[in-house]
Amino acid sequence: KNINSEYENQDFLKNKDVFIIGGANLIFQVFDIIDIFYITRIKGVYNCDKKLDRNIITNKMTVFTSGPASDDSCFFQVWMKNSVYEEKTKNL
Repeated sequence: KNINSEYENQDFLKNKDVFIIGGANLIFQVFDIIDIFYITRIKGVYNCDKKLDRNIITNKMTVFTSGPASDDSCFFQVWMKNSVYEEKTKNL
């Protein structure tokens, strides 16, 4: 079942901060409704069955902030939908 079609017209989600914690399949089912995307990149090579398609993210979003963890074990990034990024940064 596609989760996006299940929730896209639900009023209870309007004006709410909703965090979606999931794998690549879940993220891309709801990608069009994501305004801000928090991602943690863990260093290392892992045998994952699914990976996020970075091209989809970079085509529709802009990195707002990024930086390493204090112990350098991972890297944190905040991506924003291009329209949200433009609105947030227009008066900086």
